[in-house]
Amino acid sequence: MANPITFIEITSNNSKEMVDFYQNVFGWNVYPPAGEMEYRVMDPKSPNHMLASIADPYSKDKEEWVAFYIGVESVNDTIDEVLKNGGSIVVPKFTTDTGFTQALVKDNKGHVLGIQEQQ
Repeated sequence: MANPITFIEITSNNSKEMVDFYQNVFGWNVYPPAGEMEYRVMDPKSPNHMLASIADPYSKDKEEWVAFYIGVESVNDTIDEVLKNGGSIVVPKFTTDTGFTQALVKDNKGHVLGIQEQQ
């Protein structure tokens, strides 16, 4: 089975300013942060109900990105494959305050992607 895209994430050094843009332009519902992070989930009203988020960066260098998350069986095993195939780690494996285990990596051309363990 192919690994599904599970989530879309947009980060900005001032994510609060981005909320109005996505609400006004696309009509997406943006919910207040649920945890301690400056991280807002939004419902883009897509047919498959894929969620997205607007957040402040949480990488050490405050790098901004737009990333999609791919559901995987093991974040550790997937990181090993990313590194073997010319990619790199942006944010090492961690568990969010809402219970998701994930990491952010770059592919072999520098694009940021999230990997998230299926729950």
